[in-house]
Amino acid sequence: MKDFFRKNYILLIITVLSAVGFCVLSYLTVLQFSVQSVEQLIETSNSGIIKEVETSLSYGKKLSNYYGISQVLSKAQELLPEESILTITDADGGVIATTEGTEHFTVSLSEYGVVEQTICEETGEKAGVLTTYYRKQPVRAQLKPVVLSSVVGSIIILLAVVLITAFIHTKRPLSGGGVAAVFTAAILLQGALLTVTYGGAFEDVARKSVTSVADYVTSSVNHVLDKGVHISEIADLDSFFAEVVRDNNVIEDIQLTGKGSVSEDEYTIVDEITDLSARKVIVYYISEENIRSLVIQMVLTFVATSFLSVIVMRESLTLSEMLSFRRSEDFNTQTDEQFDVIAKAIRYGNFLSLTFDYLCLSFSALLIKEWNEGFLFMSPVMAAALSISICQIADLLGMIAMPSIGRHIKGQYLMAVSA
Repeated sequence: MKDFFRKNYILLIITVLSAVGFCVLSYLTVLQFSVQSVEQLIETSNSGIIKEVETSLSYGKKLSNYYGISQVLSKAQELLPEESILTITDADGGVIATTEGTEHFTVSLSEYGVVEQTICEETGEKAGVLTTYYRKQPVRAQLKPVVLSSVVGSIIILLAVVLITAFIHTKRPLSGGGVAAVFTAAILLQGALLTVTYGGAFEDVARKSVTSVADYVTSSVNHVLDKGVHISEIADLDSFFAEVVRDNNVIEDIQLTGKGSVSEDEYTIVDEITDLSARKVIVYYISEENIRSLVIQMVLTFVATSFLSVIVMRESLTLSEMLSFRRSEDFNTQTDEQFDVIAKAIRYGNFLSLTFDYLCLSFSALLIKEWNEGFLFMSPVMAAALSISICQIADLLGMIAMPSIGRHIKGQYLMAVSA
């Protein structure tokens, strides 16, 4: 068994890195969906407050001396996730009111997400901005159980495949290509596990999002009904429903229908209204198509990563051969095998350079987007795009400077600097 690990440790390292990459990619995908769902809930909840302010502005009020604006923000805060902070600024960025109680406060954009919504004058000109800061930790916390199960499942699959393959190797030695094929199958099996695990997570996140939006919409309708208005007398109710559907892609449709005509299931939420005489309920339909498209997107990402893993494993089969030659007596001699190994080393070095460029570009962009922090005067989007330029410039500088540097630095040091 020791012989198996000695000969195939390169493939083992690549397999572990691929498995870790799968876990990270799947987590970031469902995290992005969760964040998007929270932000859509915030936009929907704030829409009523924005309309209230814009209506007041159309009657001649000014945002700079809007009486009771702090109470308006406090009322909006009650509908949002806990520890959310709301701020209204004028068109020039000056703070008019905030739920923090002080105009000057700081938040860490790595801990808080930001949702900005424009407040317009009757003419359509920008009067100000309603900014909502929400904590990201609760969003991450709700994903902990599914992350834990996916990581544990991935570890079990990898350990089982490696140990079984090592045991078979002791009875019947396997070639490097055979071991690579088995490890590739293990990665594909892990991808299937993650797809099933996170597919359920997508559904859970979507249902929680729709439930929160449904609570807001139903309470808004009931607030009007409690004033003595009949459900049929509420103006533009269909338009209100259509606007909520348009702002929340996890909601396929909202309908006001007869009581008992629709039963609640995993893709349907039924809320009763306070107007009992109308015998009506509000039905919210979760977009199954939207969830399916996200799962398909994740599967396609897994397929691309699996394909990349297969290529890396195939190219890395020559690495063991090169390392064995490095320890042989023929190393550093003018033989055909020496030149053949040099050619393979150049090819492998090129392959690694291009592969890690690709991985670093995509992963750094994902991290910058997750941290939501820019660099110097740049926005997070600009900072994420900058990583592309940095990688390309580093490659160009390396090719230009390496010949002259290589004449003055030993090969071992040069390789370390390049890495």
